[in-house]
Amino acid sequence: MLYGKHGRTGVYGLQRMLRLLMSQGPEAKLGLKGKVRIAEQVLKALPESNWFSKNKVMSLSKDLESHNGIIDLLLHAHDVPFTVADIFELAETAGMAVAGFPRCHN
Repeated sequence: MLYGKHGRTGVYGLQRMLRLLMSQGPEAKLGLKGKVRIAEQVLKALPESNWFSKNKVMSLSKDLESHNGIIDLLLHAHDVPFTVADIFELAETAGMAVAGFPRCHN
């Protein structure tokens, strides 16, 4: 699965913030459960003006209802976003062609 960069507005900034927050001090020694707790606290504290909060597809996602979902959406170590141009370039590099895109991921 490839994730669209623009459809996930706010996700990557929040991921960067959480990585930075959890890379120093006592938070750097936390296990996954502790990191999920911090992510949950940050989510509750986000103002409506935050880009993640504004992206209702992401901020209201069912992924945020479970620890596994929070890990996948916000704490995933290898989440790489793609633009449409990136996808065409990736396909071309692999000797393939893009057949099309779904209208909606829901």
